[in-house]
Amino acid sequence: MFQGFSKPVKDNKNRSNIWSIQRGTYTLTTTSGDVTITAVDTSRSIVRVTSSVVYTNAEAFTGNAKLLNSTTIRFQKGAENNDVTFKWEVITFNGVKSLQSGAVTVTTGSTVTINSINTAKSLLFYSCYHAGAVGDAFEYKRLFTATITNATTLTFAPDATNDVNIFVEWQVIEFN
Repeated sequence: MFQGFSKPVKDNKNRSNIWSIQRGTYTLTTTSGDVTITAVDTSRSIVRVTSSVVYTNAEAFTGNAKLLNSTTIRFQKGAENNDVTFKWEVITFNGVKSLQSGAVTVTTGSTVTINSINTAKSLLFYSCYHAGAVGDAFEYKRLFTATITNATTLTFAPDATNDVNIFVEWQVIEFN
């Protein structure tokens, strides 16, 4: 469900770093689903999500999202037997030098090589879900850190010994 769109800032003197924001809520009832949005420039737009679920299977605890193209957000989750409700934002920025995105599966820790960025002018956004262990005793295994390690490396590392796969969609945006 589409819920909002902010108008672009036209005054360059008082120019915001944000060109536009679209927001909405989407409930995913299968392992993946799409939401249509107003067209954005994918070279300077990111998707940001939070999710919630009443679960009987810990695989469905979280979900991830990515911009599939300029008018589509793709949502994914683990188990099919739990619905996941996402709150999402697609943010289009001004002053973007580069935007890189991708996916990685994290178990014991993963690094991703990216094109060189200025780390002082860059942000990392990510969303994830996991598949594997079931039950409250395994919730700590879903915790991990995601960092811009240096100009060409992202690091995704679990906080504990992990025997579950964490499926991460990531985006790095570098500003001028």
